[in-house]
Amino acid sequence: MRGTLSQIRITDILLLATEGKKSGLLRLSSGKEVVDIFLAKGDIVHATCPIGEGEKSVLYPVTWSEGTFVLLPNSSPLARTITKKSGDLLAEVKAMSQEWERILQIIPTEKSIFRMADLGEDRNGPITIPHVGWRVLSKINGSRDVKNISEILRLPYAYTAKVIYNLYRSGLVEVVPAPKKPAEESCDLNALHVNSAEEVKRVENRRVSA
Repeated sequence: MRGTLSQIRITDILLLATEGKKSGLLRLSSGKEVVDIFLAKGDIVHATCPIGEGEKSVLYPVTWSEGTFVLLPNSSPLARTITKKSGDLLAEVKAMSQEWERILQIIPTEKSIFRMADLGEDRNGPITIPHVGWRVLSKINGSRDVKNISEILRLPYAYTAKVIYNLYRSGLVEVVPAPKKPAEESCDLNALHVNSAEEVKRVENRRVSA
């Protein structure tokens, strides 16, 4: 069992592995990043990614559209870090994948930057934010990008983007506009040509006078 992520979605790869009662190591690679997912008779029992291990590692590659995967059948995990049922975990991965298209409309790149929004005087009711939402909100300062925040908190990028997306929808944060590039100085080639011609004529006149 092997292939490329451009040909098959991660959700379908996991579905094939779990429904097929596979055992071993499912290795997903994209660039220099690697996610290892260990299976035991179709159950996802352990996973590791660049920011840690456990359930968050299964969510880590949701945003990948390029890369490879391979199932190594003779590999066993050193520990069990996942106890959630594989069906529930797959449902979470699928929901995240479907929501990603909407998130991309607000967070098109990992370099997107957000800042606290001005709630205004007319909004004085209580605000309920999950614990992870407060963690992410505490790192939003108008200069850190989404990727940087995910690395600081050691959360999957897709999960961090989802939290920020929900904070944006709640009106708690807003997008920091990208700085405008300075306008390039225009060069009037026709004027340059005229000025050069006039300069040549003046030099020739001085030579004649001499």
